[in-house]
Amino acid sequence: MLRIGAFLGLVAALAYFADLESIWADLAAISPTSLAVALGLQAFAIVLMSWRFWYLVRAAGAQIRFGTAHRLTFAAALANMVLPTSLSGDAGRIILTRRLETGLNGAIAVGVLDRMVGLTALCLTALLGAIFVPQLLPPVVLLLVATPLLFLGVVVIWRKRLANGRTTGPVLLGLLRPKVMFAALVVSLLGHAISAVIAHTLLAGQVPLPTLAQTFVLFPAVLLAASLPISIGGWGTREVAAIAAFALVSVEASGAVAMTLAFGITQLVAAALGTALCLSLWPARAAT
Repeated sequence: MLRIGAFLGLVAALAYFADLESIWADLAAISPTSLAVALGLQAFAIVLMSWRFWYLVRAAGAQIRFGTAHRLTFAAALANMVLPTSLSGDAGRIILTRRLETGLNGAIAVGVLDRMVGLTALCLTALLGAIFVPQLLPPVVLLLVATPLLFLGVVVIWRKRLANGRTTGPVLLGLLRPKVMFAALVVSLLGHAISAVIAHTLLAGQVPLPTLAQTFVLFPAVLLAASLPISIGGWGTREVAAIAAFALVSVEASGAVAMTLAFGITQLVAAALGTALCLSLWPARAAT
């Protein structure tokens, strides 16, 4: 009920800060080509997250087929967007992953680390963008954004202490190897870079148009806000955050909302089509 209330509050905020007719006009102005490019890139980004999940499960000592990883990840992405909390899909994927050789504790470790790596890479994407437009991220904000990366580094350095005496010790030692974390971060960075490119593509009709570097700084912040479990699937949170973020580069509120709505819709369609395709190619009964 709280999330539904928060969602309705966010919708009311959108209606207040952005004119609905202008939002519709900006949505209609997005070209079919831009939407098609966004849809294809959304699907590719989810495929990259599937590879990250497959890689982490393998690093944890379990066997999993690519098809199973794709099916679970596309379904998780779809659930995260339509269910009351953005963690619903991740929780479901953890429950299904426990059937592999990881066990429940190992599946939780994989799920938590998968989410941690994704959020860390999101912050790192903003930091890389800030190299070219440092004025968008003040020093205090830079420190806050860098915190997840520092935390993950400490966890990797102290992995033996964290794994000592735990039933999931072998799983943690496998997951927290530097080369595993490095590969997962690189793939995550590529996925978030693709998301920033999608956002920039959908903003193409805006005047003034933000630079790609500005989008690389601002859009990860929008996605971080959308990951907060305070609305239904991040809808509303993402749009309100986009209004505040892209106002820094003079993008109209209606244009920012139109971009995020188009981003969310193409992501939802990509996740739905990908889930249907994966279920037809790799049925759910194929557990490994």
